[in-house]
Parts: sequence; C-alpha cells; structure tokens
Amino acid sequence: MNVFISLPMHGHSEEDIQNTLNSAKIALREDFMGSDVTFLDCTDKIDSRGKNEGLEGLGEAIKRMADADAVAFVPGWPLSEGCQVEHDIAIRWDIQRIYMSESDMHTEAFD
Repeated sequence: MNVFISLPMHGHSEEDIQNTLNSAKIALREDFMGSDVTFLDCTDKIDSRGKNEGLEGLGEAIKRMADADAVAFVPGWPLSEGCQVEHDIAIRWDIQRIYMSESDMHTEAFD
C-alpha cells in the first residue's frame, strides 16, 4: 500500500517537518501492521525555477499523490493551504483518507 503523508511545511523548520514526518510514519506502520507500506512524501528540496516555490512543491506533491492508495493527514493540516488542496484532490479522485490525531503521533505535531 502506498501512503502519501500530507503535512504543513510553510513556516516550519526542516527539523520540525522531519520529526513530524517520522512520527507519522511510526504511527502508520503500527496501524498497518503486517502490510507492506511505502510512504510517499514531498519533503525533498526542489530546484525552484518559478516565482512561487510553495506552488512548485505542491505540484510535486500532487504528482506523488497520483501513486497513493491512501493519503494521511497529520494534525494541523486544515491550517495549511497546500494540505487543503491535497485534501480536495483526495476527495475528487476518491483516494482513501486517513485523519491522524495528536494521540496517533509519537511526538507533538503541528498546531
């Protein structure tokens, strides 16, 4: 199963993003015990060529979502415009959605 992890990135340090991503992966592995899970995310640095690096990152995220069987939304996702777009796409393309709570996370996620 391919699981895309949607998490807010704008305004967060790389360390905070990686910590939240790792915590989400741990929790999701526990939820899918016995399943072969591949995580898809878009935390790689992109070589921004346009005027809006955030929009380029969102475009890359959407490309990776195309391979997802499910999209996991970490706490704080409704406050992120990019996560909201990813959510809308998951709904429109009928991709399974997983809504993670603070209690799912092994460290504090974004508020």
